[in-house]
Formats: sequence, C-alpha cells, structure tokens
Amino acid sequence: MRKKKLTPFQKDVERFVAAMMAVDKTTNVIVKGHLLVEEKLWAIVKKVAHHPEKLDGSRLTFYQLTLLAEAVCPGGAITDRWPEVLKLNQLRNKLAHALEAGEIEQAMKAFTDAHFADGTVPRPEDPEKALYRAIANLWIWLDIELGRMRRPRKRRRSRIVRLRDAAGGGKTVG
Repeated sequence: MRKKKLTPFQKDVERFVAAMMAVDKTTNVIVKGHLLVEEKLWAIVKKVAHHPEKLDGSRLTFYQLTLLAEAVCPGGAITDRWPEVLKLNQLRNKLAHALEAGEIEQAMKAFTDAHFADGTVPRPEDPEKALYRAIANLWIWLDIELGRMRRPRKRRRSRIVRLRDAAGGGKTVG
C-alpha cells in the first residue's frame, strides 16, 4: 500500500503534534528549575533593597536580574556559580525557542559541563540526573549566598540631631 502524500498543512500538524508531545521530565526540570532559581535571584535583590516593594511588577529579564544579584552579593564564596546561572538561562531559552532536540541537548551539555567542570561535585552518568543535580546545586548555592547577605540598616538620625531635637526642637536663634 502506498503512503498518501501529505499536504504542507498536514506536515505542519505532524510537526506541531510531535513538538507538543515532546514535553517530558527533562523539559519540566529545566522550566521549573529556571523558575526556582529566578525566585532565589529575586530574594537576593530584594533582601538588599531599601524599598523592595518598588521592585514588584518590574520587568527585569532573567539576564538583567542575574547581573543585578551578582552585583549586590558580597562575593568571597568558595565557588563562583554566576556563569552557570547564565548558562541555565541559555538552556531555558533554547528550550523555549528551538524545537530541535539536538540544540537543546547541546545547551544542556554546556550547562552541566560548566557545573561539573571544577570536579567539586561528582557528575552522575545519566544526563537527566546530571541536569537535575546541577540545577539543585545551583539553587542551594544561591540560597547560601542569600543567607550570607545583610539587610540594609534603617537610617538613624545622628546623635547631634537627636540631642538638638531633645533640647528644643531644632530651631536656631539668629
């Protein structure tokens, strides 16, 4: 029996169905891991902000948020994972904008290679487990950075201003 030739629309439908059915555990790990890391980045930025509520509704990109969080972190950690945060974003972007599995696998490999490059953490043989562990470790690292940060102090009036106010309300005679 001969296979019927597909119309361009039918080919598009097949491609659409194939792409939609490709949402798997790895896709979920990437998307949800990206969101959880983004939450940590926001927590870091808001912790040092004098008016964190002013950031609500802001439309910073993940890239901008990462640079801002890196800028306000005290540094000095044993490992610098900021390039990995950006690689995770590249991976998520590949996932969102590329339908070909090969491109996504390359971005996934680049992210996990960056994470396991220093050898401080053992790399699982299974690529999916390596991805999960890399994202989990990155999230934990950001949580540690968050814990090392200090909230800004509220500005206090100087001792001279307090004494002046207590003595007479701060009015000068001239």
